[in-house]
Amino acid sequence: MRKSLLFLFISLLCVVLASGVWAAGKGANKGRVDQLRVMTKNLYIGADILKVTDVSPCGPLQAVHELFEDIIASNPPERMEAIADEIMQKQPEVIALQEVYLIKTELSNSLACDQSGCEFVNFTENDDGSITFITDAEDVTFDYLDLLLAALEVRGLRYRVVEAAVANESDFEFPSWNLVMVPGLGCVPADGALPTDVRAQDRDVILVRSDVEIGKDAESHKYSVLLPFRISTDDPLHPFVQVLIVRGYGSTELTYQGRTYRFVNTHLEVDDQSNPGSFVNLIQAAQAQELIGALASETLPLVVAGDFNSSPDPADVTLSYELMLSAGYTDVWTQIGARPDDTCCQAADLSNFESELFKRIDLILTRPASDTQFLPSPMWLTGNRQSDKTPSGLWPSDHAGIAAMLKLKQ
Repeated sequence: MRKSLLFLFISLLCVVLASGVWAAGKGANKGRVDQLRVMTKNLYIGADILKVTDVSPCGPLQAVHELFEDIIASNPPERMEAIADEIMQKQPEVIALQEVYLIKTELSNSLACDQSGCEFVNFTENDDGSITFITDAEDVTFDYLDLLLAALEVRGLRYRVVEAAVANESDFEFPSWNLVMVPGLGCVPADGALPTDVRAQDRDVILVRSDVEIGKDAESHKYSVLLPFRISTDDPLHPFVQVLIVRGYGSTELTYQGRTYRFVNTHLEVDDQSNPGSFVNLIQAAQAQELIGALASETLPLVVAGDFNSSPDPADVTLSYELMLSAGYTDVWTQIGARPDDTCCQAADLSNFESELFKRIDLILTRPASDTQFLPSPMWLTGNRQSDKTPSGLWPSDHAGIAAMLKLKQ
């Protein structure tokens, strides 16, 4: 009798173990929920770049000098420390960064002066007669990426740059000169100042925490439709400098706790709310459509984060937000029924006391794989409170950051 009971017990145990083996095989992950913390943040150059189009008493050279002074006044080292604090608060596994600028200068080789005056040199001439200065300044003034990584390191946070996914975007250079208007003499150098070339290199960067595995297929791309931008020079021989505003995206596979995702970081062109059919808005929509097409065949769970310059506000005239949703993407912020908190934009000089954020253009979008679903996930804004400001009273960026704890169910 005891042998019979023992045999029955062993038989039942085998059934239970067999069921467990099957669950670990064919149906292993059924019902499993994985979590991935992500964040997106536009670091902001620190000044209104359109200031170079303003009329200055001593012309565009002075305007560029004033723009450069505004960038310095925004205190990028201090701001990157504050943004590192934002990251430390949420400690995401992966971060999408936009406007990760590299600012360089050198004694100008774009302006040649003698007793008879000054002329532009070291440029290429475009088909429309405009010129574009050669980008060759190499003396680093601010590297926002190095500043941020150093600040994270001090806080004991270990993040790596996905080098192949760095989207190198606009790269432009322009001569500047600290000039002052003197009655009877006109514009003269201030305190013996010499002309300086200022170069700005824009990058979108993906940071991945050290415990996350990076796939070998990381890549970056420039969008094929880009915005040309002209700056008046007051020079009758070369009346315009043309700068091409380059936008793009970076993409990588990453694996965290056994789950593999495709993560994409992008920055679309700016918007023009005054005219739905404006050239700028059409370019932005074309970039969104290009991104949708590039990712259409992706079979992994997909996370697309960045500065889209397009919002869900019904009054927003851009199409990019609706295009992304129509292509099967979900705006994570709307999954939890949260009020659509704004992410942009503080004052250009970042010195406003009260927050002036008024639109939500920084987004985290998801698209599940065929056998998964993204569950409603908690989200937070960062860098939008008085306590987030730098010691000198500046906002860390003109954008708030967004962080989310993504939940993916098998």
